[in-house]
This record gives sequence, C-alpha cells and structure tokens, in this order.
Amino acid sequence: MLWEIHLTRNEIDRLRLAAEHAIIRWKRSDTLYRYENCCERKWKCEDGKIQQLFAPVFCSGSFVKRLWESTGITCLPDPTLRGAGVDIMEPGDFLALHRDAQIHPELKLQRALSVVINLSDHEGGEFWWDNRLYRPQIGSGLAFVPEIEHGVSKVEGDRPRVTASCFYYSTPLQKHVITEGRTAAEFVNAEPDFTRTRSKGIQYVNSEGTGS
Repeated sequence: MLWEIHLTRNEIDRLRLAAEHAIIRWKRSDTLYRYENCCERKWKCEDGKIQQLFAPVFCSGSFVKRLWESTGITCLPDPTLRGAGVDIMEPGDFLALHRDAQIHPELKLQRALSVVINLSDHEGGEFWWDNRLYRPQIGSGLAFVPEIEHGVSKVEGDRPRVTASCFYYSTPLQKHVITEGRTAAEFVNAEPDFTRTRSKGIQYVNSEGTGS
C-alpha cells in the first residue's frame, strides 16, 4: 500500500532548511555516512541538529493527523527518530528493491508507515513500486507500509537526489512476533537493472497519480 503525501509551505521550508544543512555537510564529507555496496549507494545524514530541524514537521500533530486521514492507519512518530534523516544520492547512486525493517530495535514497536519527502529537482532517482516509477513533486512525497518491495532507480544527470524520511509505529508486539519480524531492511534484488526493466512496460506515475 502506498499513498501520496502533500506538505504545507511552512513544512516544505523547514525540510528544505534541514536539507540545505545536510548538503553543506555532504560537500564537506562531514557527519554523513556513505552506503556503497551491491544493494545501495547513497549518503545518509542522521545528525541530531538536522533532525531537530525537521522533527517539528514529522512529529507535529497536524502532520500525523494527515497521515491518519490519508492512509487510514493509526500510528505515532518515533520519539528516538532512529533512521530518520536526509538522504543524498549522487548521479549513479541507486537503492535496490527491498522491504523496510518492521520492528523498532529498541522500542520493539511495529512499524506502520515509512514516509519519504522529495526535496530536489533531479533526473532519474524515481521511487519504484509495483512495476511503476513514481516521481513526487518537490515538497510532496510517499507514505507506504514496510512490507512492500520498493527501491530507487539510478540517479541520472548532474544533480543529486535529496529526500527527508521518517518512520511511524503502532502497537507493541508480542514476544513471538518480535522474533519473526525484521529489525533491518531485507533486500530482495541486489543487482536491479532498471534500464532493462523499463523496456518491459514500466508505468511512470506523476504526482497526480496518473500515468505519464
């Protein structure tokens, strides 16, 4: 299940400010972690100061209420902001098809939704799900359940793909369920060939949800 999420102008400005700080640090290679393997290539900024910039958006009552209304899923933001941050993907970077972690490793809560907001004008780097490539407009994004297989196609051109993400949780799990859930992402396709797959009928979906 996947839903499009729209932000207010004030929320977009706050997230853009966090992204600008992350980009400055990315250019200095400061406080960012680089993921580079067969499954993913990206920079991740989970710096506490940057998290403080976007927490008022992702953790606000009005934003969470909109998530409930849009998805029909009752959930709450993660007070630890574990894994939340700004992702920067350079040209050539990608994220292979995978399923998100289902369980918070510290709080033992069930993840209900993952939220990713687009903050850049870039080429490629589309969100991949269900044989479709999604291209949210700047300041909008996607909410989805952790069970779905998804990825990000290769970033092209000469501009980075910049997104902000946060995760939302529901009720605590029983002990036997905890042992069965995932506390880390599970990759299902380590070497995606998005170019080859596009030639087999991929449907592009714009921010209005219609094919393009």
